[in-house]
Amino acid sequence: MESTTSSIRKALSSDSLTANNTSNTNSTEQNNNTDKTTDSTAGNSDFSDYMLKALSVTEGQDVSEEELFAGLISQRLNAKSDEAAEYYQGELAKFKTSLARSDGYVPVEDAANEALKSAVEAGKISKEEAEQIKGEAFAAAQLDDNKDALYDNRGSAEDPTIAVSKMEAALLSMRTLVEQIESGEVKIDPRSLDLGSTGGSSSTSGGDPAKAPTGAQQMDGAGGFVWKPVSESNGKLAVLLPESFNGVLDHIEIMSADGMELTSVDYTKDYDDGRPLFRFDKAGEEYGDNIKVVAYKTDGETVSWDISNGAVRHD
Repeated sequence: MESTTSSIRKALSSDSLTANNTSNTNSTEQNNNTDKTTDSTAGNSDFSDYMLKALSVTEGQDVSEEELFAGLISQRLNAKSDEAAEYYQGELAKFKTSLARSDGYVPVEDAANEALKSAVEAGKISKEEAEQIKGEAFAAAQLDDNKDALYDNRGSAEDPTIAVSKMEAALLSMRTLVEQIESGEVKIDPRSLDLGSTGGSSSTSGGDPAKAPTGAQQMDGAGGFVWKPVSESNGKLAVLLPESFNGVLDHIEIMSADGMELTSVDYTKDYDDGRPLFRFDKAGEEYGDNIKVVAYKTDGETVSWDISNGAVRHD
């Protein structure tokens, strides 16, 4: 018969072995979890570092949807090919310069789209891949409730065509969606390279100047021409033109009663309902009475509206 002492020794030995196995298992699971956490942290850091570098900003700076869109295209390209991303960045810089307007405004969405087209034309990426990347970048760049457009940072906080965020907050929302895309949890539809700017149309594309009216015009009521002497955004003059002039304008001028130019504003963007929007440096009353708004189309033709009293609304 086995002694009591021997039985106790075997039991202790068995318990020790079980404890060691449990300890080894827990240690392995802990190491695996640590590895996963490390990998996730590294991935988050890589994404953030790339976006900060691509946009040349810090986490505390404001960024617009258009800027995020341009940076995200580069990030998505880089995930496929370093060469494609570098080529795109070079083209983006070129288009930002060539598309810049006289008042300093840069249509970043248009520049990014043209740079992506160039990458396709240069054989750096296929058209199908580019359109998928564009769709993903467009979706991940959204900062507001309007998911069908990208807006810039021009205007006041009340301007419906401005969408900005601190880079730190933007990184979180972008990274979350990108991770869902990469895991297959979220499927984003491709976006055609033929689609241009969504937040405002370029004056050099989209419309046919010959189809827009010319000459002296009458006030046309709601949805048409508006002389708003004091806008809600900054208390200064805002002028809206009918949607038929979308994409066919170069600039507008305010002329005095004796035909002298009082001021001139280049076309920059459209209002959220599609009408071309022009903002001025003064309130409407400061331009006086019996004045004229003259719009210059891209084909050189002009169209005008008479303003009898600059201090009151005309539409």
